Amino acid sequence: MTLHKQFLKSKEYFLCREDGGMTILGLYFFLFMAIFGAFAVDGMNISASQVHLQKAADQAAHAALYNMSYMGNDPAKADLAKEKAIEVVSATLPPARFGTSIEISDITFGQFDHATRAFTPDPTSTSAVMAETSFSRGRLNALNTFLFKLIGFDSFDITRRAVYETYQPGCLREGFLGEDIVAVNSNNNFANGFCIHSNTHVSLNNNNQFEAGTIVSMADLGTLDLPASGFTTNDGLKAALREGTMNLRILNRIEHMIALYSDPDANVPGDTPRLPHYIVDKAAKPEKLLPKANKLETADLEEGKVYLVSCKNKNVTIDANTTMRKVVIISDCDMTFGNGINGSSFEDVMILTSSTSSTSISAPAALRVGAMDNCKDGGGAVIASLGGMKFASGIEMYGSQFLAKGPIEFTSNAVGEGSSLISGQTIYGTSNMDMKLCGNGTGDSLEMDYFRLVF
Repeated sequence: MTLHKQFLKSKEYFLCREDGGMTILGLYFFLFMAIFGAFAVDGMNISASQVHLQKAADQAAHAALYNMSYMGNDPAKADLAKEKAIEVVSATLPPARFGTSIEISDITFGQFDHATRAFTPDPTSTSAVMAETSFSRGRLNALNTFLFKLIGFDSFDITRRAVYETYQPGCLREGFLGEDIVAVNSNNNFANGFCIHSNTHVSLNNNNQFEAGTIVSMADLGTLDLPASGFTTNDGLKAALREGTMNLRILNRIEHMIALYSDPDANVPGDTPRLPHYIVDKAAKPEKLLPKANKLETADLEEGKVYLVSCKNKNVTIDANTTMRKVVIISDCDMTFGNGINGSSFEDVMILTSSTSSTSISAPAALRVGAMDNCKDGGGAVIASLGGMKFASGIEMYGSQFLAKGPIEFTSNAVGEGSSLISGQTIYGTSNMDMKLCGNGTGDSLEMDYFRLVF
């Protein structure tokens, strides 16, 4: 047999043999397992990296918008706000490990349109911001693969975006909001849109009326304090209930407002509310005033000015039988509003005290705060204290705001239209109050930016 015939015979024999087939099948299994493994291992790696990048984008957008607000919403400080945001992201995505995942150019201020769900860059706007984080080949930090290398994919580019915007919760403008218990007794009426909120719980008695659109909210609805017949005797309550918490951050600025209004050069956060429009010279030092016999009257004050009021024995009576208008009063005294013949009334006025007494602001009766003008613009008043407030019956509140680090208490027959009471402790009102919503005409109320993720 020739060598050629032997080769052909051995070749045919080899091709006809069935042993070793499992090796070929094993190679196929290995290939399929490698592909599935690549999807499992690298797929999870990609998914985890996307989550990591999204978290960083959320942080960057939030931090940029917060710092812009903190610096007074000055577009000229946009780059500084962006730098602060990048510092925050650096803790989540350390550059030493992840490279440059975000740069100043990746953060853009602008406007967000809820109708179209579109973000429009605008360097003059501070109402919204978009932040973008990425792993990319261009930045030399692309996401490296493990098993996908077997099929030619060495790395992936990943990008994530987030958009935050500022907003003002409606409840902060018109309602009762307390860090601790908010309690009202009985026979009270709350009109459409009015809010009652507590970050602990709300307590109600019987025969209160809650019109459609009213909100009664607290951190946990299970803590609502009601009599056994509470849902039967409080009409509209069940539909008004909501669950949630609220950061009452405006209270943290009372001390800063007192410092700024006392000294225009004071170093305070940029988001501290400035002096109201009716003050003529906002850069002027306040006029110091020591009331005679610890009593301050409307005639003692000139409209358009800021007054720094001191007192003996830590107490001063403000007698505004003639309506007090267009002044700012700062003091460290306990203040009592005299009722005189007609009671005291205030329009376009701010009164602030650094007293921490639980009754740092009080009135025996017949107090009107704000102009009774059917919710027209202007005429409102702001009363703020590092302590508490206590008012007797018949207080009238129109387009006005009460801010207290301590408790707020008022008794029967209170009337409110466009009123806001915010306490760092408790709010307690008794009976026969009538609280209505303005919806506008509360433009003099102090507000701070809140932030939410919209995209």
